Amino acid sequence: MKAPIRNIILTAVLALTGTANATEIVPGELVPMQAHTVAMDGYTAVVYYTVLSNGDFQVVTSAGPDAGVEGEMIQRIEIVDPGQTVHYTLHTAAGKSTQFQFTAGDGALVVASR
Repeated sequence: MKAPIRNIILTAVLALTGTANATEIVPGELVPMQAHTVAMDGYTAVVYYTVLSNGDFQVVTSAGPDAGVEGEMIQRIEIVDPGQTVHYTLHTAAGKSTQFQFTAGDGALVVASR
């Protein structure tokens, strides 16, 4: 099951063009199921969300190593209430990480990473 998920994620990463620079905050307003990619040092992450029946946002961040980089797939799921901001750090290989901030607005999610 991990291989098909990895293939889907890698295909999505290759197909998307909204890559962010990992050294600066790049906010982007998303709509449900619209992916946002984040280039990290040796990894690439894909972030998307869905709106749950109670109005909360389920945010999925999936990251994997770039070609030629050793590492494992990482996935994190966050539930964000409307009006709430969630911060977390996604740790990748050899002590490297990227900070994410998700802010749930009126029907959209603002994603910032650095």
